[in-house]
Order: sequence, then structure tokens, then C-alpha cells
Amino acid sequence: MWLDLGNGPRHGQVVFGAIAAKQRQHYPNVLDAYAEIPILPDDHSKSCSVAASLRSQDCLINRAVTTAGMIWSH
Repeated sequence: MWLDLGNGPRHGQVVFGAIAAKQRQHYPNVLDAYAEIPILPDDHSKSCSVAASLRSQDCLINRAVTTAGMIWSH
């Protein structure tokens, strides 16, 4: 099984699915839902600053995504 958590500046997604092709007919994975992921450029920028993080992302996006992931993983 595959649990993919991701977020952008104003949104987040949690996608639960299967890795094995045989199981993907019942549990599609994140690449089935978001086919563009493999061609998106990687963002290697890092920030140790809380202020920089808050300027680039709405408040509570990370918390909302991780909370949803914890609920699905149990």
C-alpha cells in the first residue's frame, strides 16, 4: 500500500492507494490520480526560518495534511 502526502502553498492532498499493478484496480495510487507528478520539477529549496515558511505557505496546511495521513494510517 502507498500513502502519499503532499502540499503546496495553499492546498494539500492525501492519497491512499496500492503500489502493485494488480491491486491498483481497487486502490489507485497517487500517480493514477495525479499523472503529472513524474514530470514536475523538484523543489530543492530549504528554509530553516519559520517566518520564511509562513510567507510561502498558508497557516496549518502541513498540520491538516499530516493529521489526515495519521487518521488513514490507523
